[in-house]
Amino acid sequence: MAYIGREPAYGSFEKQALTADSSTTTFNLDYTVGSSSSLLVSIAGVHQEPEVAYNLAAGGTQIVFTAAPTTGDTVFIIFLGIAYDAGELLSTGTITNKTELA
Repeated sequence: MAYIGREPAYGSFEKQALTADSSTTTFNLDYTVGSSSSLLVSIAGVHQEPEVAYNLAAGGTQIVFTAAPTTGDTVFIIFLGIAYDAGELLSTGTITNKTELA
């Protein structure tokens, strides 16, 4: 696939298709995202504006459209960034100058 601008250095952008039914506004995302700007959303070939046409819900695991996409419209999402869980948070004082690497 050709890109305008720089191609991704590693991997590729993930794509998710949604099935529009003229009534559903909330859809589960295949990946968790940290910001609505991390998504490129297209409905019937028209790119949607983040925070205007859609928002995120459930900690970035769902997309909520302000208006339900119409039945028969092609709806897809390109993930420009995916949130990763950093695991456990370290408490204050966990790492000190006396901490050794194993």
